[in-house]
Amino acid sequence: GFSATLTFAKDNPPVIDTTNIPQDTWQRGNPSLPIGLTDDVALSELKYAIKGQDCNYTATPADPCIETDWKSMLSASTGSPLSLSGTSLSQNVKISSTDWGVLGQGTNTIYLRAKDDAGNCTGCDGSRSLVIKKDTVAPTTNISTIKRTYPDTATVTGDWLKAGVYEITLNDQEDTSAGAGNYSGIDTSFRPA
Repeated sequence: GFSATLTFAKDNPPVIDTTNIPQDTWQRGNPSLPIGLTDDVALSELKYAIKGQDCNYTATPADPCIETDWKSMLSASTGSPLSLSGTSLSQNVKISSTDWGVLGQGTNTIYLRAKDDAGNCTGCDGSRSLVIKKDTVAPTTNISTIKRTYPDTATVTGDWLKAGVYEITLNDQEDTSAGAGNYSGIDTSFRPA
């Protein structure tokens, strides 16, 4: 007779590691995201979808991602779609330049999914995501008043300033849709030599 021995190995879904992605950091350009993937047998894909643009997951998905919503994550160094093989990946990745361009100012949720060769999926249900905080609008400032405080007090109305100490009032016209909400690098300690 004939005898055969079959061995089966359980292949768990891939693991997505986003712990090295900086949190609460405002981005003014398409960020390079350090991602790690591992799988028991073989990885096959890492894709992303943008909440609100491609799909939305909620407690009861009203508009869940469909297959065409998912896009290949790009290599940060080459800009090409990732080519996955083997059991692990540790690489910096990006979303496409087109998707970066249409992301709104402020906080954006990016869904992630990873699949292996057996079809196991992590994140297909919207359970894996990361947040990208976009701020590409520079703040503006107006000088509303210049007032001399020493040796006499006078509001300056012309273009010329006399020697003395001045108080300058700035109006912060920071964009209100994103960013830190305040200036972070103005040097107000300038004094003439």
